[in-house]
Amino acid sequence: MSDAVMLRGRGRELASLQRVLDANGPRVAFVYGVAGIGKSALLNAFANGVRGFGTRAWRVDCAAIDPTESDFRAALASTGWQPGSAGVVLVDTYEMFRIADPWLRHELVPSLSADVRFVIAGRDPPMLEWSTERGRVGGLEILPLVGLTDEAAKAFLADASVGKDHADMICRLARGHPLSLRLAAEADVARVPIDEVGPRVVAALATAFRAGLDNDGRRLLDAASVPRRVTRGVLEAMKCRGADDALERLGALSFVDETSEGLRLHDAVQAAVSARLRALEPERFHELRSAAWHHLQNETQRAGVSELRRFTADLLFLIDNPFVREAMFPATAHAFSVERSRKEDAEALRGLWHEFETPEGATVLDAWLRLRPDAVRSVRDRTGAVVGCSIVAEWRDIPPSLERADPVVAAWSRHTASHPLPPGQRTLTHRRWLAAGTGEGPSGVQAAALLDVKRDYFRLRPHLGRLYLSVRDPQPFVDALRTLGFVPFDEPIEVGGEPFHLATLDFGPDSVDGWLNRIAAAELGESDQPFLDERDRSVDLGGARIQLSPLEFGVLNTLAAHPAAPVSRADLLRDVWRTGYDGGSNTVDVVIRSLRRKLGPVGDRIETVRGVGYRLR
Repeated sequence: MSDAVMLRGRGRELASLQRVLDANGPRVAFVYGVAGIGKSALLNAFANGVRGFGTRAWRVDCAAIDPTESDFRAALASTGWQPGSAGVVLVDTYEMFRIADPWLRHELVPSLSADVRFVIAGRDPPMLEWSTERGRVGGLEILPLVGLTDEAAKAFLADASVGKDHADMICRLARGHPLSLRLAAEADVARVPIDEVGPRVVAALATAFRAGLDNDGRRLLDAASVPRRVTRGVLEAMKCRGADDALERLGALSFVDETSEGLRLHDAVQAAVSARLRALEPERFHELRSAAWHHLQNETQRAGVSELRRFTADLLFLIDNPFVREAMFPATAHAFSVERSRKEDAEALRGLWHEFETPEGATVLDAWLRLRPDAVRSVRDRTGAVVGCSIVAEWRDIPPSLERADPVVAAWSRHTASHPLPPGQRTLTHRRWLAAGTGEGPSGVQAAALLDVKRDYFRLRPHLGRLYLSVRDPQPFVDALRTLGFVPFDEPIEVGGEPFHLATLDFGPDSVDGWLNRIAAAELGESDQPFLDERDRSVDLGGARIQLSPLEFGVLNTLAAHPAAPVSRADLLRDVWRTGYDGGSNTVDVVIRSLRRKLGPVGDRIETVRGVGYRLR
C-alpha cells in the first residue's frame, strides 16, 4: 500500500510542516511518535510536495549512519547538499542519532544559513533545550503524531478493499495506528483470523499475517526478520530457496522498504516476527543468526574502511546479548543529553562532586575541570538543568599535571607502560560519572553517560585500541563489564581514602569491530577467526594462525572451496598456477607436503584421492 494511501487524514500535519517554508516560519520542525505511526510516510509526502514547488530537499536516514558529526556530514553531502545551498534537510529515525543531539542543536543548525530548514522525525519528543533555545536555532515547531481518526482509518481500509463488516472490527483493534491498519488489512485480504489479538496489536497482527502465508512464505519472513537488512547474499547464506524470487516476494510486502543497502522490514514487524521465532523455534533462530554471521564474515573480508559503519550495524543487530544491546541501544527514554560542559556549569558540577566524593576526591575532579575542561561533560535533563556529569578523555590529551594530581591516572599510566598498545592504536579513558541523587549507581543519567561514550567508539575507530574505566562500586555493573570483556586491575586505587576499582577493555587489532565480532562469535558458539584469511594468507589452527606461502594458500583455499570433494591436480594447476599443464609434474605434490607439515596435527585433513588428486576433510 502506497504512502499516498497511508496519508489519508494527515492533511493537518502536512500543513503544519509546510510552515518551515515560510520566511517567518519556524526553522526546525520536530515530528515524533511511536513506531509505525507513519513518520517516514509523512516525511516522504512532505519531501515530494516541496520538491514539486521547486524547493530542494535532502534526506538523511539516521538508521544508516554512525551517530557522529563526520558521518552525518558525509551522509548529507552524499544527497547533493553543498554549503550555501537553500532548502530543507529531512532527518529520519532520529532516535538512532540521539547521542549526537547536542552537536546538531548547538553547532550544525546555528552554523548554517537561515535558508536551510530542518524537519526531524523520531520516536522521542525533542529535548526541552530545543524550546529554550528557539532563538538560537531560529524557531521551533513540535508536532506529535497520533493515530488516525476513525473516518480516515475506514477510508484507508476501503481503499484496501476491506469489507465494511471487517473494517469496523479492524478499527476497534488498530485504534488508528497506521501500521496496525496496514497489517490488519493485508491479513484480512489473506482471510487470516484476527480476532482476540490482545493489546500488542502490531505483534499479534504480524503473527496473524505470517500465519496466512504458505510454508515457504513463512520461512522466508522468519529468515528476513533475523538480519538488519536483507540482500541476495544473506538469503542464500540462510538457504532460502530462489533468492531472486524471494527478494521480489519480500519487496512486494507493504511493510518492507527498499533501501540503498537492501530490503528492510519495518522494525516493529521485524521485532514481532523474530521474537516469535526466538521463543518457539530457538534452534532455527540460532541457525539463521549463525548463517547471517558467517555471511557477514565473508562480506567484511572484502570490505574497505569506508564500509565499517555498515559492518558494525549488521553485527550489532545479530548480537542478542542484553548487556551489549543496552550499552549500544539503551531502552531508556531520551530524557537526558550529554554535552561538553560550559563555564556556567562549574558550580553545579562541583556540587555533585562534593555530594558524592571525599574532599580529596572532589579536589581531584576540580583538577580535571581546571586542567582539561573539555573532558568534563554535563548531563542535562529536558529543562537544560545539570543533573549529572561524565569525564571522558583520550589518553594522549591528559597532561602530566593530571597524572600527578590523580592517583587513578597514575595507575593507568603504569598499566600503559607495562602493557603498550601497537603503534597507531589510541586509548580512551572514562574517569568518572555521577548523577544527582544516585551518584554512580544505575540510573537514567548513568545510562546516558555510558551511551555518550559509544559516540567516541565510533569517532575513534578503527584506531581505538583500549578503554580505561574507573568506578568506586563495581558490583552493580560486574556482569555487564565481564560480558563486554573488561579486565579488572589486580588492586583498587585509593583516592582520598576511598578505593576505586579500575578496569581495561582491549579492543584488539581490529578495534571496535573486532571486539563486537568476538562478542557475537562467543554468543553464537562460533570462532571469530576465519579458517582462511586472505588478507595475510593465514590459516586458523584452533587459536594459532599459521602464515602460508601464496601457493600454499591458493591450494588450501581451492580445497576448502570444495569441502569433502576431490580436486584433481589439473584443476589445482589451473586455479592456483593458472596453467593447464598436467604432464606428470610433481609441483602440486610438493606444495601439499609443505602444507601438511605446516598444518601439523591436522595435516591429515588433506587426503590423497588415488588417481584423482586431493580433498580437504
